[in-house]
Amino acid sequence: MAYLIKQVGLASITFLAIFSELTAQQNLSNQGMMRVKQGTVLYVKGNFENQNGATFIQNGQMILERNWHNDGNVPQPSQGSLELRGNLISGSQDTHLYILKLNSVSGKVMLSGGSDLIIGHQLEFIEGSLGSNANNLVVFQEGASHTGADVGHYIDGPVRKNGTEDFIFPIAKNDVYKPCGLVQLSAYESFTAEYFYQSSQDGCLQIPNPEAIDTINAQGLVEMNPYEYWSIVRVGNQTAKILLYYDDTPRFDCNYQIDSLNLLMIAHYDGTDWDGLPAQAEGNLDQGTLTSLLSTNQYGIFTIGIYDGLGTVLASEPKDFYAKGRNCLLEMGWTARSEDKTAYYILEQSENGAEFKHLAQVDVRSNTVHYFAKMRLEAQSAYLRLKTVYKDGSFSYSRPIFTSVCETLGLSISPNPASESAQIKINDPELLKIRPYFQLTDGLGKVIKAGKMPENGHIDLNLKDIPSGTYVFSCQTYQLKVQVLK
Repeated sequence: MAYLIKQVGLASITFLAIFSELTAQQNLSNQGMMRVKQGTVLYVKGNFENQNGATFIQNGQMILERNWHNDGNVPQPSQGSLELRGNLISGSQDTHLYILKLNSVSGKVMLSGGSDLIIGHQLEFIEGSLGSNANNLVVFQEGASHTGADVGHYIDGPVRKNGTEDFIFPIAKNDVYKPCGLVQLSAYESFTAEYFYQSSQDGCLQIPNPEAIDTINAQGLVEMNPYEYWSIVRVGNQTAKILLYYDDTPRFDCNYQIDSLNLLMIAHYDGTDWDGLPAQAEGNLDQGTLTSLLSTNQYGIFTIGIYDGLGTVLASEPKDFYAKGRNCLLEMGWTARSEDKTAYYILEQSENGAEFKHLAQVDVRSNTVHYFAKMRLEAQSAYLRLKTVYKDGSFSYSRPIFTSVCETLGLSISPNPASESAQIKINDPELLKIRPYFQLTDGLGKVIKAGKMPENGHIDLNLKDIPSGTYVFSCQTYQLKVQVLK
């Protein structure tokens, strides 16, 4: 059954389920009480207006081809949906919707009029994005979520989340989609988040007080992302872990690059200086997420920080972690701290120093201070690190160590990492006979050092004039990664 109406101004009407479909050919204006019950489909080909003093209760399915305007009362429904195909949500009073299906062919739906759009259950991105501002927020109530958010489907502007559950803010700026999130909230709280990004080629984004990097409070924070940041503020005093999305996309002339996931941390501006939050990266060098290891009680401006890798991330992490290999036998050891807080240890291995995988788990043993582990590893070399998992679920990492493992594979190096010099040894007798040439190259392939192998197969590699970084020593078909730390 379908009903067709022209443009109308309704004083009072209830659409019951017996009206399986009702169509407004032009515009629909509510002047009194209008109720759409469950099972009813209301299709409006033009605009919808809820006038001052009017009440609109939407528990059915509404499809609106053009724009929404509310100066009256739209209370929070317990069901129902609105599919919006226009480009404007306006009005002087807040609009409460259970489900909003955003399906705008124009690309972006703007909020205006000094009122908020409040989502009770779900925001579904089908086509287009939402544009909000400080006077016209998108608000997700407790338990509300979103689907379909990605590049081209997002909220450009501030978003508020009320509740206790983990939440990802589907935010962007100037078509750059960069969400952020909250994890493990301590209790009910209202958080508002917005993303900022430099969109012109006039220079890098001026993050708040960038010169304060000279007086940072975070141990090891040496660089920050210069072209973007997130604002995350709260109403009360509850805590949460911060989650940021990162990528390594070049932006204009901004000198910023992610070289290692192990060196990422979250930088925070406290209103005066920049400090840092130890964080865990999930993903690869191109893109992923960065989550603070501990909940924070400080909010405001956040961005991606680069950690120098020389200090400790957490004061309670184990000290003196070492790793060395010989003849494909790997030996590792460390000295424990705060054993009453530690659940277990995990040894991790990486081929490139950026992406690590599980190698072995070591359980905590009572009255044990020094830990040792030995195992066979069929690899020419490897990066090793120790992950400490605490009883409260948090964790920390040691600084990664690069070491040779199977010397019989042709070449060996000691020490590695090195500071002023490293000794290279040829273990292949056939290679010794021909005395081949060798070279040391940087990450861009530039030759830093070169020469001919001595008769005894031993090279004392002088590194005094070489800056910190990862280099490649090559000789015939053999290669070794050389890590230089100053």
